[in-house]
Amino acid sequence: MQLSQDFSRYTARMTLDYKVNAIITVGGSTNANLNVQNFGTDYYGKMVGQLPISVPYDADGNYIFLPGADVNIMNPILDPRLVFNERRTTRFFSSFYGEAKLAKGLRFRLNVGPDFPNNRIGEFQAARSSNRQNSTS
Repeated sequence: MQLSQDFSRYTARMTLDYKVNAIITVGGSTNANLNVQNFGTDYYGKMVGQLPISVPYDADGNYIFLPGADVNIMNPILDPRLVFNERRTTRFFSSFYGEAKLAKGLRFRLNVGPDFPNNRIGEFQAARSSNRQNSTS
């Protein structure tokens, strides 16, 4: 894992079984998941791609946008704060059942298993990032 990358997972589970009467039983189980992953930027790959003579800051400690004086190679040192790539996945999946005893030794059972996934990708690149090369964000 590198700067501006992380992963979080949250889960919850609920189970219920209920005997309505001597003939009918119902129940189910529900799981909920939330995953948040920040992909960030290719920070180290861009650092390796810099010119060997370039430095990210001048003698006074000020940020240099074009450290090697090459207009095609931007300084990526601020990218962990300027580039965001978040992937969020929410998922609810369940298993429900209903069972009826029709006669001695004979039961009827119905199972249903819905699954509700949702994915979202959120990406932002600031104008001063090496991805945008000082253009509009």
